Amino acid sequence: MRYTVAPAAQSLLDQATTLWPNRSRASDGTIGDQAHASRQSDHNPDSRGIVHAADLTHDPANGCDNNRNAEQVKDDPRVKYVIWNRRIWNPSIS
Repeated sequence: MRYTVAPAAQSLLDQATTLWPNRSRASDGTIGDQAHASRQSDHNPDSRGIVHAADLTHDPANGCDNNRNAEQVKDDPRVKYVIWNRRIWNPSIS
């Protein structure tokens, strides 16, 4: 299936690269793997072919500290949820 990355998800990755140009991108991604394909996930394309999730590589040595990043965005009303460091923040269950 062809898919498009949601603008907000792509913006996350683009902004991270602008802010931290030397950061690792080893775990960056949008489309889900086979494990995601077997369940509901924002990493799977929706009915319109749009992927709504992005993974951002944790690389504090090069400025991209996802513990800090999660704290900064978790109260933004545009953010559905944040998963990082084996934790999840979801306003509907907090």
